[in-house]
Amino acid sequence: MPETRVSYATGESVEVKTAEEKTLSGARCPHCGAAVGEDCEICPSCGHRLVSYCTFCGTPMEWSDDECPECGAPAEGIRCPSCGTLSHRSFCPKCNTPVTRAAVRMAEAAKADPVFQAAIGQSAKVEELELRLESAAPSEAPLIRQELIKVTNDLNDTLAKMLPPAGSTPQEQRNYHCARKVAVTVRTIRRVRVGWVCNYCGCTHDQPSECSKPYLGGTWKYEDITTSRTDYVKE
Repeated sequence: MPETRVSYATGESVEVKTAEEKTLSGARCPHCGAAVGEDCEICPSCGHRLVSYCTFCGTPMEWSDDECPECGAPAEGIRCPSCGTLSHRSFCPKCNTPVTRAAVRMAEAAKADPVFQAAIGQSAKVEELELRLESAAPSEAPLIRQELIKVTNDLNDTLAKMLPPAGSTPQEQRNYHCARKVAVTVRTIRRVRVGWVCNYCGCTHDQPSECSKPYLGGTWKYEDITTSRTDYVKE
């Protein structure tokens, strides 16, 4: 028996096709003709809405509607005030900034959520322990590693408790989780070659050929470059 699910747009049961069937279906955007997935709400090529409901709140919309009759969100999307990315969701897909009033309210509610705040604290503790472990003496490392495992398990347990209220719409569920993304700093250490120190005079050269007596030998000099970026804990 084919698998079915309830359509968010109509509330009716619809048949769920396999990945192969979706590929063979050859779905195309009616606006620009680009190939799109059957479940796409927005054309990734031209940005036009492909569904008969508001992608921000789920309210049914006419194809001629310029904005949602319920939440007022424009059908063409909203530019993120922080990074300028065009968003068809309540939170920016690039930087996660709230772009609708509903998203702002959800973000404010998250600040008062004790479970979310506990996750933030545990995530910060994990980051602190990882930094300590990098420079820890051999005698201290086992204790730090043991504490790191415990705090990481506590964080995973806390994340599992962050569930949207029962009966939430798909859009409300998405907003709930976007408002509760736990940010972490990801550090990457990369070793780069910075020069060649010759044995003749101890100078640092870009290449051995720059030394007047390279046949005396030398040593390549390296440095560790640390870069950081913000990521989010996966729930």
